[in-house]
Amino acid sequence: MPKPVDEPITMLEVPLRSGARFVWRGCEHHVSSLGGRWARRGRWWLGESYKRYFRITTLEHMALDLCYDELAQAWTVGALMD
Repeated sequence: MPKPVDEPITMLEVPLRSGARFVWRGCEHHVSSLGGRWARRGRWWLGESYKRYFRITTLEHMALDLCYDELAQAWTVGALMD
């Protein structure tokens, strides 16, 4: 079951692909595989933006949903799988 996180990350390599690197909670992580991807349109009348989600697995065996906010042009960890 996914646990919401919503914490910022720094993408070191874009586009997101196997082998890409990112920094989260002060540690560098490496993408080992990409799963699904999807997008959600926010409530535009409240100023919410279009967000793209990517389910990934890291070399450290963590499964995460990374989120790219197009309006803010920022990446976050949206959820952590347990």
